[in-house]
Amino acid sequence: MSEEMNAVGFRLRAERPMTENELAWITLIRVITDDRDPAPDLLMVQALRRAWMDDCERIPPHPPDV
Repeated sequence: MSEEMNAVGFRLRAERPMTENELAWITLIRVITDDRDPAPDLLMVQALRRAWMDDCERIPPHPPDV
């Protein structure tokens, strides 16, 4: 059985190291929040989701891998 870390509704597999992209997202969140490490709340999650969806609508989809 693999060891898992649980964090408020998310289950992370402990045996897999974080990817460079995951580390980049954490760094971005630290920059945006001025390194305050706020706990996520409903308003922040909704704002992030709106920003993400607005951005996704403007960016064309990736071409398929060949």
